[in-house]
Amino acid sequence: MRVFISSDSHWEAKLSHATRTLDEQHHFESRDYGPGLTGLTIILNCRDPELGHKQRVRFTKADRTLGIDVMLRLEDFTRVPHQHRRQLISQGLLTEVPRIVRKYAIPDFDTERFLTDFEGYITDCLLGPEAGRFDHLCLP
Repeated sequence: MRVFISSDSHWEAKLSHATRTLDEQHHFESRDYGPGLTGLTIILNCRDPELGHKQRVRFTKADRTLGIDVMLRLEDFTRVPHQHRRQLISQGLLTEVPRIVRKYAIPDFDTERFLTDFEGYITDCLLGPEAGRFDHLCLP
């Protein structure tokens, strides 16, 4: 299955640095959860609220892909340590992705097995013992 996580964020949120430990493309590419869903794109959206960004969720039946915006509050990310950013990102991912994937009830897709793998992966990469290995590369 193809899983892609990216971000659309203000530079002060430092999401690209906080998510540096993720390598979801390699982790999920060899896993098969059924033909019902072939791709999942997640965009971490952390912008100034004055811009009026709204959450987008789109399931495309033609290519069996699901796109999800995970909305994060910019004010929560500025002036906090990287460990706290990773906690906020994992909380957003582990709340929104399961809620939306379950909502769609995609036939021929093992939703619960995928969500169990996804939760373990996010928890390990963002909160596990190796999650802070790049923190020294970025100024606070």
